Amino acid sequence: NSFELEIFPPTARIQNEGWQSFNGHLYYLSETTAHWQTSRDDCLSKGADLVVINDNEENNFVGGFNRKAWIGLYKEGDTWTWVDGSILTPCVSYWGPGEPNNVGNREDRAEIGRFANNVNSWNDAPGTTRNYWICEVEDFLETLKTF
Repeated sequence: NSFELEIFPPTARIQNEGWQSFNGHLYYLSETTAHWQTSRDDCLSKGADLVVINDNEENNFVGGFNRKAWIGLYKEGDTWTWVDGSILTPCVSYWGPGEPNNVGNREDRAEIGRFANNVNSWNDAPGTTRNYWICEVEDFLETLKTF
């Protein structure tokens, strides 16, 4: 009574296609620009999602792409929420000076870039703004090596 299980994680089909590995995750910077939802849909189609930034090290890595880009943070009511459902906490928040400021009462998505000369800082922007975007997925192949 034995069986063989083959695992083909999403990362198996995306490695070597412009993805970079960092701390057990893979990251992809788009080559074009799009609205926030279109950007997220593209990530989801790749088996990933927009990046969720968990600490300063990851923020610096993601900011190292040197492009203003969408991240997986959006405002729901008065609460900033990550695409994984977690709530933004003040201890992991890298807003630029005076941000988020919700100019015109329509800035409900977050982008990373250089704002007010602060590298790797966040800015709130309307979801209809065209930006590059950064996808993230767990590097399952790296995780499997630890078992």
